[in-house]
Amino acid sequence: MYRLRPLLRRAIVLACVVSILPLATVRATTPTSLTITGEASVYRGPATYFTAQLTPAVPGLLIWFDQSQDGVSWTLMGGDTTSSDGSAVQGGYVDGSVPVGTRYVRARFGGTADYEASTSLSFTQEVLIHQSQILTFLARNPNWPAILPESEPVRLFAQALYGAAQFERQTAEGWDPIDTPPMQSDPPSTYADIAALGEGSHVFRARIPDTDTSLGSSATITVDVSKGATTPIWMGALSAQSHHSLPGQVSVTGPIGGVQWDGAMTIKSVATDTVLASGDMGFEFTLPAMSLGTHDLLVSYAGNANYLPSSKTFTVTVVPDIVEASNVGVSATSIYPYVDGYKDTIKIRGTRNEPISVGIRVYNSSGTTVRTASIARATGGYSYTWNGKTSTGAILASGTYKVVQTLTDAFGTVKKYTNYVSLSRKRLYYHTAYVTKLGSSLTAKGTDGSGKVLVSTTYGYAKLYAPNLSSWAGVGYQFTIPSATVYKSISFQAYVKGVFYTAPNAIGLQNFSICPYSSTWNEGCFDHWRGLGGWSVYWVSAPGSPTYNRYGRTVRGIASVHLGTFYIYKARVKVYYATLG
Repeated sequence: MYRLRPLLRRAIVLACVVSILPLATVRATTPTSLTITGEASVYRGPATYFTAQLTPAVPGLLIWFDQSQDGVSWTLMGGDTTSSDGSAVQGGYVDGSVPVGTRYVRARFGGTADYEASTSLSFTQEVLIHQSQILTFLARNPNWPAILPESEPVRLFAQALYGAAQFERQTAEGWDPIDTPPMQSDPPSTYADIAALGEGSHVFRARIPDTDTSLGSSATITVDVSKGATTPIWMGALSAQSHHSLPGQVSVTGPIGGVQWDGAMTIKSVATDTVLASGDMGFEFTLPAMSLGTHDLLVSYAGNANYLPSSKTFTVTVVPDIVEASNVGVSATSIYPYVDGYKDTIKIRGTRNEPISVGIRVYNSSGTTVRTASIARATGGYSYTWNGKTSTGAILASGTYKVVQTLTDAFGTVKKYTNYVSLSRKRLYYHTAYVTKLGSSLTAKGTDGSGKVLVSTTYGYAKLYAPNLSSWAGVGYQFTIPSATVYKSISFQAYVKGVFYTAPNAIGLQNFSICPYSSTWNEGCFDHWRGLGGWSVYWVSAPGSPTYNRYGRTVRGIASVHLGTFYIYKARVKVYYATLG
């Protein structure tokens, strides 16, 4: 009874104390939930990101990311990540210390005065490591398609994936490193130049060592270095005529390179096994004349320090001898021996491409020789003039004559060339003729600006009027001249009246070498101009070329007025020509 009373007294006192304290206000917090998403698998080394979403959104929220290997023990993955608007946040990194295999990732929210803390469910992720790979590995010479001893430096080239390749060379003691420049980023490749290789086999390795983020790999290449292959070549003709020597030259073809080509070469007859010529590579030679038929010649190259020896058989074909000449014949097929400048002689001619003598004989229609000549053996062009006369100077009878040229070379080979020439005793007879038209008998006319052309058929004239320098008037006349063997001279003439001015008022002839014959008339096609002017009626003459100012038997003349008034009363062509008779 007495033991219970002290306890009761304490309870009463405590109750009294509580009853006299002021009442406190209890404040509630908002629950939150946190989710995390990300890649199911990642590679160690590159950055990777996780997305954490807090519900509800909390502006200025603070999120941590943790990782675990067993899902029980957690370590902080990195610093905090915040968002000003309360949206989802991202973060995370896979560095080289993260173990390969399964790991767990979670997000944590520490809470605030108004929001409860929360932790996401763990996210399972597989951490992998890259396997490096040598994509390309080769050895090449920058300038050659092949690698030979004493070549220029050899370049090792490699393209790699997930790592930088390092080059090594195999020796008796193992692999010796080769200085390798840094990997080129675009494209991802590595190269290294090494000194020229000697003859034999050389083994190189491109190796990517293990790293925190990738497994290593390697590839090897063997460079077999041998002497360069060669093939003899024949530079020149592989055929010859009997009795003729054969000039030639031999050389060697092979890989393109910068080493010195040298070494002896020989040319041997396969049939007799005798050496016909020898010398250094590329030497020139002359083989003596060979018999008709084919001859097999073995060309051999002895090789040198860098190139292999080789040989090849070439076949030379020897054909019967021929007389080598060209353009053998006569300069014309007709001759008029009367000396008047018209085909008085012909040339019996040709070109000798080897030493040749020439015999010439001319026969009449009865087969009688009327002229002989000879030309000594030589090379080059030759020419003999035949005048169609006897040795006493008399003109031979009209008819057809046969000209035979006999060409003989130094080996006695003969070739004959035959031509026929027609001989005539006719001669040229010269004439002067005028072909005249009235001034009103126009073939063409033209005006420009204020220019005018008036024609009076009553009085037979053409009036050309050009009041100022910006005007023009012109008339044209076409003539047919007599047929002739030779035209010696030609001129266009006009019987005119008009005042002379400084303006180019003139007559001229059409040049058919400048403008071919057509129905069109153009003042620019005319030349040999002669000026117009004078109060009285007079003849003005424009001499022309019987070659260029004539189209067959057609001649054209023009009168051109640029300022003033002119009357054309008559127009004519004067021609001096010759006919055979």
